[in-house]
Amino acid sequence: MTSEKFFDLLLYCSSISNPVSLEHCVTHLRSDHNLAITKQSLDERFNEGAVAFVKDILRQALEVELEHIFSNDLFQQFNYVRIKDSTKFNVDNRLEKQLKGSGGYGTRKACVNIQYEFDVKTGKILDLDITSGIINDAFNAKETQYNINQGDLIIRDLGYYNLDVLASFDNKNFYNLILFFRNLLPAADLKYFSRLIASFLVSKLSKYTNLHGIKGLVEVVSPLLC
Repeated sequence: MTSEKFFDLLLYCSSISNPVSLEHCVTHLRSDHNLAITKQSLDERFNEGAVAFVKDILRQALEVELEHIFSNDLFQQFNYVRIKDSTKFNVDNRLEKQLKGSGGYGTRKACVNIQYEFDVKTGKILDLDITSGIINDAFNAKETQYNINQGDLIIRDLGYYNLDVLASFDNKNFYNLILFFRNLLPAADLKYFSRLIASFLVSKLSKYTNLHGIKGLVEVVSPLLC
């Protein structure tokens, strides 16, 4: 089986809302591609190599689209301008062992989490990771912090940050733009954390700018963050 036929089979399966059996897949390959293959042989092709194959196709397809949108002329003072976010979606409960879900209200037992990061300047994909639904953004940030280099601008929402991650970024001279959302934390926690981030940003800014009334600036910046 060629890579083109295998990927065509995956697209065919994804177009059908109901679960697709191996017998159904074998029949499709025989009728559409004149390819005779046993169910066992086809089943053996659904492995880690197949996952890497699909991820690479997705990566290349995204980079082709993004390279027409962005330009290296943007943000020349930074090496990379890294925008990162994640998305989750439920899958069949039979995949619970491989892709465990959070199990919360309204969720299924199996869930896929996709972490996606790209460079605004070039459109290059910097991170494309598929994990189970129980892996949250903060854990991902901690696991991937060593992939970031000095002089990078990091743009992420608050879910990726905790004190350990912030301290690591500060020590390595990264630049951070943190996106806050009002419904992300309870009001009391959001107020405390926004003041903490404001203090952090002001301390970084004070290294490069002569600020008048640095403490007063924290009071101004905190409400803007949330």
